[in-house]
Amino acid sequence: MNAPAFAGITSRRSGTCHPLLFLCLCSALASACVGPTGPSQISAGTRSPVSEGPPLSVEPSLLSPGDGAVLDNGCSDRSDDISWEFDWSDVQRATRYHLIVQHRGGTAPLINRFTSSSSYLYVDPSAYIIEPNRFDWEWKVEAEVDGVFGRYSQARTFSVEPLDADCRR
Repeated sequence: MNAPAFAGITSRRSGTCHPLLFLCLCSALASACVGPTGPSQISAGTRSPVSEGPPLSVEPSLLSPGDGAVLDNGCSDRSDDISWEFDWSDVQRATRYHLIVQHRGGTAPLINRFTSSSSYLYVDPSAYIIEPNRFDWEWKVEAEVDGVFGRYSQARTFSVEPLDADCRR
């Protein structure tokens, strides 16, 4: 029988082997592998626990609005609502998403929403964006998998149509 081989996952920063992250390279006839804490029994067909973990990338892909899109604006007489729809890809095993929509240079996001859906419709009745703030908006999303939020998606930018562009007169 071939002797089992052990390959540890070593931290580049500290140079130490992580005891919970190991890989046994055994021949098909081997019944035990040697890990950092000693031998452990395996059986044919046992799947590595590493393959059961979350996907390496849990970053959503932004679908719409596209980069550089022009979104709805309200009316100065407050006769029309702002209505913006955001859509992104589903992330496998995600339980929640966190959507941030912010004007660049703003002190707080206009939209800071947690949702279980991979889309969100923002409606603000009787609101409008003034001319100096029409440009330089961005949006991004992060996904929560197994209770942990991953990285934010790449931010996309958009602008808002001119005030009163689609108002009822």
